[in-house]
Amino acid sequence: IKWQEPKSPNGMIILYEVNYKRLGDTEELHHCISRKSYANDNGCKLRVLHPGNYSVRVRATSLAGNGSWTERTYFYVQDHREDHSSFLKIIIGPVICIILIGIVAAGVFMVVKKKQTEGPTGPLYASSNPEYLSANDVYVP
Repeated sequence: IKWQEPKSPNGMIILYEVNYKRLGDTEELHHCISRKSYANDNGCKLRVLHPGNYSVRVRATSLAGNGSWTERTYFYVQDHREDHSSFLKIIIGPVICIILIGIVAAGVFMVVKKKQTEGPTGPLYASSNPEYLSANDVYVP
């Protein structure tokens, strides 16, 4: 959440107190933000665990003491579990790409293997002794 600094604080502000709660809950959660942290972020991040409607109020604490609480402001936290479309795109997209790449690689592998079994002029026939010449080819009666 973000908020404006008080226009005329009663002394130097040393911290901000943020109280927030989920509507319907009785327990109010507290969060203290140092002046330095506020200067960096211009506000703070709340740790909200459950989706729903929340109320928040802020007060400044200066060297002179605590200021007044602001009026309650209401905000809604969405349930991220309801939106599965972005999760599905992140997970299913790469899985489909990997499967397609695997299919293309298998096809290329099969074509290369088939070409390796054929010689330059056709299929190769293995012989136990390629230097062997038949006696019929050498001996002339």
